[in-house]
Amino acid sequence: MVSLKLRKHLAASILTCGQCANTCLPFKVVCMCHICALCCLLKKICGAKKTDKHIYHSVYMLIKGNQFKNKHVLLETIYTMKAEKAKKKALAKQSE
Repeated sequence: MVSLKLRKHLAASILTCGQCANTCLPFKVVCMCHICALCCLLKKICGAKKTDKHIYHSVYMLIKGNQFKNKHVLLETIYTMKAEKAKKKALAKQSE
């Protein structure tokens, strides 16, 4: 048999779960999980040699600053940064 005190506590916790958006999982925990998922994706991309260390560092700092809403935006930013870098390299090569 479960004690009366424990049953009351469990019933109270079930009732309070839907009162606020942060009750079940605090906002800090959700943000930490979101940042961790984006960092894992960035490490996966960098591990596949698709980015260099300069792009990696700048995007990593943007992730830590909570600049990206989702993975799609992150990938889009990486591709645009790579394209800009390639364009600058081509212009420098052409000017020589």
